[in-house]
Amino acid sequence: MKRNFKIALGVLVLVLAGALPVRGIVVVTEYVPGCGSFSASGTNSSPYTVVEIYDPNIGADLYFAALPTNSDGTFDLQVNFTLAAGGTTLEMWVWGSPTSDPEDWDGEEYFFTEEPCIAQSIVEIPTLQGGGAILFGLLLATAAVFWMRRRTAARDPFAR
Repeated sequence: MKRNFKIALGVLVLVLAGALPVRGIVVVTEYVPGCGSFSASGTNSSPYTVVEIYDPNIGADLYFAALPTNSDGTFDLQVNFTLAAGGTTLEMWVWGSPTSDPEDWDGEEYFFTEEPCIAQSIVEIPTLQGGGAILFGLLLATAAVFWMRRRTAARDPFAR
C-alpha cells in the first residue's frame, strides 16, 4: 500500500512538473553593440532567445524578435537593424522565451546593457590563394635581394 502511494505521488509530481512553463536563465558571454547590428553569444535554457534593440532617443525598437535557441542550449546570433549614428546610446536586451512570441518572457534572469553603439565598417582584405601567394612571395623575395645588392654596391667603392 505504501509503495503504491509513493508511486502515485511520484507520478503526480512528474505530471505537475511537466505542466509548469519552461523557464530559463540567459547568460550572454560576449557581445558587440554595433550601430547597425548586434551580435551576441551565450547560453539559454529556454527554447527561444529574444533580442530587443531599443533607441531611447527616438523611443522605438530598432529590432525585436524571438530566435530559436540551439539544441545544446547555446545561441550565437547576429541581427541587423536600421543604422544609428555612431555613439548613439542604445538599450540591448536578451532574454529567454518559452514561445516564439517576442512579447513572451519566461520571468527569469535576462541580459541588459545600455551603452553607446560602435560604428563598424567591414573592410574586405583581398587574399591570394594557393599558387598566387607563392608567386607573390617569390617576387617579393627577388625584389628584396636585388634591392639589397644595389644598396650594398652603392656603399662599397670596390664593388663593380
